[in-house]
Amino acid sequence: MQADICSVLGWIDWSDPIQTRWAIKYFSKAAGEPLSSYNAILAWYAARTENLSQTQLTKAKNSWAVHKYRNKQKSKLKSPIQLSLPHDVLLYIRKTSKALNITQSELIEGIIENQEELFNKAKTKNETLKKKVEFLNERFQIQHTIITSMRQKIIDLEDEIINLKKQARK
Repeated sequence: MQADICSVLGWIDWSDPIQTRWAIKYFSKAAGEPLSSYNAILAWYAARTENLSQTQLTKAKNSWAVHKYRNKQKSKLKSPIQLSLPHDVLLYIRKTSKALNITQSELIEGIIENQEELFNKAKTKNETLKKKVEFLNERFQIQHTIITSMRQKIIDLEDEIINLKKQARK
């Protein structure tokens, strides 16, 4: 009987602490009483007058698969979302993801990453252009100051020439 019970619950990796905690919690809920270990689960299962049906075991396996999938998604820092998109956009997403042999999520992630890359490139170019404009403005200001100073010197020299001509005539 013990071997039969072990084979029924053989899909559980009891060396995996995460799966073990999950199984203890899951079967405690099913038993309606706290079960604290693998042996407690086996004893509860053996003591039942009717064994767990195949449907109940399938539910347990599926529940573990969902739990594992959700934890995997959490570890990827992904969250499910719901969007309302025009029919032609949805059709494009379906066809393109199928043609590229990737999931619709992967396609959308790729599109966003490409857009982010383009945005970052544009941002970098914009920052480079701003620096060039600042540099040119600084050069313009310096040249403007020099030209203004030279004009003033020319005016001063012209005034000096006029004064010298006046003095020469006297």
